[in-house]
Amino acid sequence: MTIRDLIRDYVLADATVASLIGTRIYPDQLPQKVTYPAAVILSVDIVRPNPLRGVASLASARVQFDVYASPGNGQSSRARADAAGTAIRNRLDGQAPTLSDTSVSPAVGVNAWVRFDLETENAEPELDGGLSRHTADYFVQYQTRTGAY
Repeated sequence: MTIRDLIRDYVLADATVASLIGTRIYPDQLPQKVTYPAAVILSVDIVRPNPLRGVASLASARVQFDVYASPGNGQSSRARADAAGTAIRNRLDGQAPTLSDTSVSPAVGVNAWVRFDLETENAEPELDGGLSRHTADYFVQYQTRTGAY
C-alpha cells in the first residue's frame, strides 16, 4: 500500500465521513458514473531525505482531496461538498495517527503527522447539473520501520 492508500483508509474509518460520502474516495480520478458526493485523493508529491547510510525511513507527502457534490437532499452542491470536505479536514488536521499496512505480513506500522495546508472551493455549474468542488491539501510527515511508502 502507498501512503495515499493508508491515508484514504484512515479517513474512511471516520463515522462522519462515512455518513457523508460512504466509501466513495477514489484514487487519482472519479469513475465515469459516480454517485455524489464523492472524493478523489491524489498523492501530489513525496519528499525523502537522502541519508548517508541505509534507507530513508522519514518522508513528507502532500496529499490532496477533491470532493465533488451535486445538489441533493435539499442542499446546494456547495453545501454538500463543503460538509464532506470539512469532515475530511476534521479527521486529518493536527492528527498523529499510526497507520497500519495490513497488506504485508507482518503488518507495518506507519507513524504519521498530518497538517492542513490549503483549501479552495470551486463551483462548476456547467458540469453535470451544477457540481461544486472542495479541494484541500495536507502535508503528511511519516516514518516507517522499513523505509517503504
